[in-house]
Amino acid sequence: VNNPTIPFPQPGMGIAARLAPASPLYVKAGVADAAAGATKSDLDTAFRRPDNAFSILELGLSPFSGSGGGTYRFLLWHNSTTDRSEPGKAGSNHGLAVSFDQSVTDRLTFFFRYGWAEAPVGSFTDFVSGGASLQKPLPGREHDALMAGLAWGKATFHDETLVEIDYRARVTEGLAITPLVQIVANPAQNLQGGTFVIAGLRAVYVF
Repeated sequence: VNNPTIPFPQPGMGIAARLAPASPLYVKAGVADAAAGATKSDLDTAFRRPDNAFSILELGLSPFSGSGGGTYRFLLWHNSTTDRSEPGKAGSNHGLAVSFDQSVTDRLTFFFRYGWAEAPVGSFTDFVSGGASLQKPLPGREHDALMAGLAWGKATFHDETLVEIDYRARVTEGLAITPLVQIVANPAQNLQGGTFVIAGLRAVYVF
């Protein structure tokens, strides 16, 4: 879901299966209604046309455990829908992606993402991102995290570059707030290009 070159459909009808033939290896596969919509019934979209399907195959490896744990995912997907009327629906299309997450210590984790699509998904055909998360960044803040990421996407109008810095602070046992800053150079949908600085605040309450 953190890769804009994968045209995941909206929530709707689908089926998935997972097979783990060996301890560090697993295979997952799924098929979903590519024409699903929040305001539509899947009975109106999934069965009326045979080409409204999104399918994805994932091969995953988790070769390490403990503080050095990591997960490496390799994905292939195919979108057979020919509906180009909604954002993200690139018509009959296919692509590949990788997603790597690796803990170096019990506090430091790195991630890497790559995606490629035959035809643009939204605005992107290629996407690369990477970054790190540091737990307990300050003394006495055992449940906080400092996160930084860099992303680049090959898009229709401009090759977009994004830098983001987040700090997740726990306020209470169930409440966390995350102030963030994003710097976007040459936004994909802006014909004039330019650089934008965006400040934001997220709040998550778990109960």
